[in-house]
Amino acid sequence: MIRKLFAMCCVALAISLAACKGNADRWGTDLEQGLKEAGKEKTFALVEFTGSDWCPSCIQLRAKILNSPKFREWVAKNKLVLVELDFPQDRSKTTPGNMKKRELVREKYEVQSYPTVLIMDSRGIPYGGAVGAATTAEKYIDILNGALKRARGANEHLMKAEALQGVERARALANFLRSLKEEGRKYCERHTDLLARIAQDDAADETGIRKEADRRQLIEKQQKEFTDALGEVISTVKPPRTIPAMREEIKRQLEEKKDLLPEVRQFMYQVLAGSHYQLMDKRGAIPYVEAAIREEPDSPQAERLRALLKQIQEEVEKEEQSPSSPQSSGVPAVPGQTH
Repeated sequence: MIRKLFAMCCVALAISLAACKGNADRWGTDLEQGLKEAGKEKTFALVEFTGSDWCPSCIQLRAKILNSPKFREWVAKNKLVLVELDFPQDRSKTTPGNMKKRELVREKYEVQSYPTVLIMDSRGIPYGGAVGAATTAEKYIDILNGALKRARGANEHLMKAEALQGVERARALANFLRSLKEEGRKYCERHTDLLARIAQDDAADETGIRKEADRRQLIEKQQKEFTDALGEVISTVKPPRTIPAMREEIKRQLEEKKDLLPEVRQFMYQVLAGSHYQLMDKRGAIPYVEAAIREEPDSPQAERLRALLKQIQEEVEKEEQSPSSPQSSGVPAVPGQTH
């Protein structure tokens, strides 16, 4: 009898281990099906956007990280549903229909580079993830653990909100949206019914969430108009006049367009700063970084810009103290010579 029980336990353990290994090794290729499975299993999906036969970082990520025992163990432990959305150069690896579906998903999540890995819940809401390859599985897992922690915390808030009624539910749903990172909140506003449900419970917009959404849409609209104008300059003005012409266009818009929101003006000043920094005119970049900070001094972006400003100022000071610099050798620098 004891031997029989022992044998049964061994079989159960083997089945359990095989199930874990299967989940960690099995990559689906359809996001919709993966999200359904995540909902059924009450877990989250890990979605990889990759170019398996042309992207060196994707190939490295798959070989060194995603196929590693450490990563598979982590996936099994967290019971994640794995989805691979591949965009290969060799189109024989998939069908035109599947490729079209993947391209629509890529556009929906605004994926700009490969590899990108996102943690999503069963609604498809992204909670962050990782872009590019990591040096070790441990470091990559640390990054994904942060996204997974946000996903679990946010979903707990969402479940609590669902149990409420009226304005209280609207407030709870609004707090859920505000707890998300930018990509998650943008996704919810565009691709879920959360805003409509908040509006139903909060017709007067006491939460202010719809006003915030409208402002973000206006920011995106103004930024797109700005980038479209720069694109026109780039396509029509030939080097070496391209960058000066871009700067002139940015300054013209900053001066003439009085309705530009501070967030957009901040973005425009950053582009101006970048146009100087990338050409090694670091001192020329400083006034524009400072101007970008003044536009939205209390924003998270301003905090990042202050760190950037400090870095640039230290680089300028170090270069000017170098014996090979024009200032230290007594040779006056020519204004605009690096423009």
